[in-house]
Amino acid sequence: MKTNRPELVSLPADRVREASRVLADAFYDNPSTLSLLPVAEEDRGRKLERVERGFVDATRRFGDAQVVLDGDAIVGVSLSYAPGRYPPGVSGMARIALGPVLAGVVPAWRYAQIGAYMKRVHPHEPHFYLFVIGVAPAHQGRGFGGLLLRELAARAERAGVACYLETDTESNVALYRHHGYEVVRDEQHPRAGDLRMWTMWRPRA
Repeated sequence: MKTNRPELVSLPADRVREASRVLADAFYDNPSTLSLLPVAEEDRGRKLERVERGFVDATRRFGDAQVVLDGDAIVGVSLSYAPGRYPPGVSGMARIALGPVLAGVVPAWRYAQIGAYMKRVHPHEPHFYLFVIGVAPAHQGRGFGGLLLRELAARAERAGVACYLETDTESNVALYRHHGYEVVRDEQHPRAGDLRMWTMWRPRA
């Protein structure tokens, strides 16, 4: 019996909502979600999907939104920006900000605080920026995240530049190290619900 291999493709415009749901499921219990989106549990999934939709929509328009297809289902999503493409201008940042604003005053404030931090520490050296990466919970552990990371690394190596990312999950630090990243900062953010974040850098090849 022939088994379909996972396929990595650019996100079509008509599947933005599906990709947003995958990311919302992937980040439902992440430290960043619990810290930045302090809402009732029954509201969390809906509001998080709205936040992720802004991220996906902005990146598809101004950056590079890649998805892994397992059969016809989106099982993994990578949102990245090529050198010089982030931040994505006024229109792109407005799309990114809309979800947190609609989620309420406290989420909007906390997302703004962590966004200001990310902007302040963002490196100036040319690099690919991995803005968001997530795999649907039911499909984690099958190598889809590694597939997305290797694809981004290959693009960076062809361009002769580095890669950069942030993560809010300590267990992911080892994963990213496996793919050539090293920790630049490990900081706590009291104004963003005591969120701990690691910034990581993959030197150019």
